[in-house]
Amino acid sequence: MRAFAWAAAMYVFAGSFYMNYDALAQPPSVRGFYTRTTRIKQWLSTRLSPSDTVQGIEWAFCGIHHAFLELGARPATKTVWGEVLYHHASHPLVKSLRAGFMAQLQAARPRFIVQSLDPSEFIQGADSVRTFPEFDSFLSANYFPALDSSEFLIWEIDTSPTASADREKYCERAVEQGPQEDQPPAR
Repeated sequence: MRAFAWAAAMYVFAGSFYMNYDALAQPPSVRGFYTRTTRIKQWLSTRLSPSDTVQGIEWAFCGIHHAFLELGARPATKTVWGEVLYHHASHPLVKSLRAGFMAQLQAARPRFIVQSLDPSEFIQGADSVRTFPEFDSFLSANYFPALDSSEFLIWEIDTSPTASADREKYCERAVEQGPQEDQPPAR
């Protein structure tokens, strides 16, 4: 039993060297993906109807799709994680995945597209990109930024029933607590 107690004490002691104390110093409103999930879920919950579809563009662990699951929102395309669209961009398979994604997205025209803005979610290196020109053109032609956060951007389709109200509120939006606040765009 003493060996177990000694091992547990060493585990706790060694673990203290690997802890991210900077993250613990942050206020709870900006810690981790749970907060992002909660913010997205709260904002979408008052707008989504059962017939709406949504699309997330994120890497696997960023909270956007978790919010969709908690809301019971239906995905617009077969592409669940957007990372496959941003690395090995010149490879024929990735080009095919991008073309298929755009075809599905244009056909589905989801009411909301939630895009992660976290720079750590992009692979750095050869043949990795941070832009997707066809996707960006589709967004700017059919959507407007309804909620702009330092962590994510929620795009709302121009034909949405709440588009007019959300556009008006966008520039008047109250600032959230903490350093990662929702801000109106610089114009």
